[in-house]
Formats: sequence, structure tokens, C-alpha cells
Amino acid sequence: MDIRIYKESGTVASELGKIEFVIDEDCISIFRISVLKKRCGTGSNLLQKLEEFAIKKNIRKIIVPVTPSKLALSFWLKAGYHYAFPEETIIGNEILKEENMEKIRNTDSGIILLEKTLEDNCE
Repeated sequence: MDIRIYKESGTVASELGKIEFVIDEDCISIFRISVLKKRCGTGSNLLQKLEEFAIKKNIRKIIVPVTPSKLALSFWLKAGYHYAFPEETIIGNEILKEENMEKIRNTDSGIILLEKTLEDNCE
């Protein structure tokens, strides 16, 4: 797995996928995650590497605009991310009840914003 930084942006990449992000002082904003095959651990591994990188750089917050689908929300919530705005919790809970994993729900902004505060567990 490889991390590349280009001024304020960067990628975490492997042969199976990548996460693209920007760094804004004390926060990382993920703007794209892509994997060759879903539900095989690639996204989780990439995300773990990004979180480890953030902690080493003393960055304690990651935010991500999430596609409003059960598949996407399930991934990010399982990884410990939570709703950035309380009002999105209701929409998110409705989406999680959907049977179709990939159905995309319409939202005012087109996304649901999630965030995570990172802790250094190596102390």
C-alpha cells in the first residue's frame, strides 16, 4: 500500500483500489474511494492506512461525504464514522432499512456527511 501527498491532496492506493483526499490543517476530507471489488476488505484496509497516516501527522479528524445508499452508509458506520449533523441521522436510519443495498436516496445535498475523531491508541 502506498501513500502519496501532493501539497494539500493525497492518495492511499493499492493494486485493488484507492482513497483520494485533501488535507486542511487539522482535518482530512475524503473525496473519493474506489475499489475493484466491493465487500472484500480493500476499502477497510485503505481506510485503516489513511487513519494511521493521519494520526502520525497529528490530524485527528476525517470527514467524508457519503453516497446516501445502504451499502455506503453501512461501510462508513461500521468503520466508526458518525453523522456530522444530527438531522441526517433520521435519513440515514431510513436508508439502512432499505432492502436494496445500492439504491441511492435523494437528499437535499446529494450526500450524507460523516466524520470520525481519531485517537492515538499507541500510547
